[in-house]
Amino acid sequence: MKYIIAPIATALFLLSGCDNAQTSAPQQPTPEVGVVTLQSQPVPVVSQLTGRTTASLSAEVRPQVGGIIQKRLFTEGDMVKAGQALYQIDPSSYRATERSGGGAETGPCAGGLRLPEGPALRVAGQG
Repeated sequence: MKYIIAPIATALFLLSGCDNAQTSAPQQPTPEVGVVTLQSQPVPVVSQLTGRTTASLSAEVRPQVGGIIQKRLFTEGDMVKAGQALYQIDPSSYRATERSGGGAETGPCAGGLRLPEGPALRVAGQG
């Protein structure tokens, strides 16, 4: 009899869940949704990159004579040619050396160096 009670109790338990009365949950309203219409359009491709650049060619200008610069004869960034005058130098120090009789022994020409003639040493009122 023990063996009959267990299956009958299980069957009654399972059948008690089968009820004809339908319990329905309260109706929920339909949720509202947004609608988006897609359109095709061109989009520019932009890349912002950081970097460092260096000049492919650079030049250094070094003086061959000393003196006070009176005027710069070029614009920074312009192309210059070999032999082109770049600065106008005050000639008073050269004149003073020449008048004192120092000549090539004491001036910028000491040691047997000669100053080039031409537009590089032209000053206002000369040449």
